[in-house]
Amino acid sequence: MTITIGRFSCAQGVSTWEHSDGQKVSMSGDWVPSSVAEGQAWRQQVLGLLTPPKVVPVTDTDDTTRDGYYRVLSGSVTPWQSFLLTGAVGWQLELERLRQSTTSLHEEELTGAARTTALTGYTATPWHCYHDGYRGYHLASGTALTTTGGRSGIDHDGSGGALGFASASAMYDDVAQWRIEIADHYSMSAQLEYGGYAVTGQMEGAWADWRLSGGLWRLGPGTTSTFLRTHLSSGWGTPFGVNFGYYDGGWVALYPGDANQTEIDGVFCLRESAEWCTLQIPITFYDGSKQCAVTLDVSCRRGDWVTHISVQGSTSKKWGLALSSASASTAVGGAGQEVGVQKNAANDNGYALLLASTTNTRDTGNGRCYITTAATTAHLGIGTEKTSSSSPNTTTDILNQFLAAQATRESIAGTQL
Repeated sequence: MTITIGRFSCAQGVSTWEHSDGQKVSMSGDWVPSSVAEGQAWRQQVLGLLTPPKVVPVTDTDDTTRDGYYRVLSGSVTPWQSFLLTGAVGWQLELERLRQSTTSLHEEELTGAARTTALTGYTATPWHCYHDGYRGYHLASGTALTTTGGRSGIDHDGSGGALGFASASAMYDDVAQWRIEIADHYSMSAQLEYGGYAVTGQMEGAWADWRLSGGLWRLGPGTTSTFLRTHLSSGWGTPFGVNFGYYDGGWVALYPGDANQTEIDGVFCLRESAEWCTLQIPITFYDGSKQCAVTLDVSCRRGDWVTHISVQGSTSKKWGLALSSASASTAVGGAGQEVGVQKNAANDNGYALLLASTTNTRDTGNGRCYITTAATTAHLGIGTEKTSSSSPNTTTDILNQFLAAQATRESIAGTQL
């Protein structure tokens, strides 16, 4: 018997019992993880279900009539120190079924059109990424959205299906809704990882152990002299390294152990759902004798080819991104409307893109992109054009995705049979 609650799955010592009202279910279990890292990740998965309480898919291999969406009411898990002493983890959860649900109804509020800022004349269509397996994707007004192709070679659930885009000029200042079957809930989803395990809303541990994924995209901490590394596939393959920093008469890269005494003050989860995950990374560094601070909000959405990075600094800088190994690149975005640079040479199966949504300076000889006018804020992006890609996966499509309208809210609005 295997019970899966959200991303948490347990096959050892599971007990379940239903309450007399037919809606509430109590579940508990005990298991012995194969390693400390696995035990910590599993504890975080359970704790993530409780902070704050969530609506999650539940499946039961022994009784499929229990499958559905449930609200987590309460629960507990073995304290960390007890786990270290005994090597075993126990858990208990109280759940409430959402009226015999088998499908969740998701809703997003889309505000604003293309994020043009100072990019005069850029006319990117507002794009929003969705899953081809979703049914009934529509605006609140009832307007049906059209698909513009799928993603060649990307199989989201083993049935030959693919991820696709929905595109419409009306996809902003409105509400979009769609339904997701339980089996598709985590297909190509955004997720947080700790130590190689998907976790739910909890990021406890060392800087080197976290990952952020959008199903097609994976981002994590870099190695020596590199701030981040990223790659298209679920495995690293041949990743490319990216440094965050600023231009001040020369490029200043910020990463742990550099000459600027850069410190990463933790990795915090701001948002966690199958549709959208955001981590916050606070950084301190020295600019000469002056200590400075900058905070990065790093976001990845289901199926995105782009990681968004919102920058908030304590001082004005020409914030930007650079390939950790200087590489020849090409300006992208059109004449007078350049959004960033694209690395000329592919890394394994994709071409790296470094982007900025305000007027930026592009150092194509080294593979750098930074905002032209110093400011305390910036919006940056790391993306990839897949090798031999065609619409909707070309560089232009990725730029549209980066500059497009973004949802301000995403929630499960209801469930359907």
